[in-house]
Amino acid sequence: MNGEIRVIYNDLARYEELAHPKYTDTGGIFDIMAVTVIRTHLMEAA
Repeated sequence: MNGEIRVIYNDLARYEELAHPKYTDTGGIFDIMAVTVIRTHLMEAA
């Protein structure tokens, strides 16, 4: 899953965001998954 997230963020030109502490701290995978899912669904709805 980590590789898939990296590819998507790279494709969106947002790869550097993955180094933010809110994503690298313990439990950070939940934050990044939530943000990614929410943004994906919002983009599909628009």
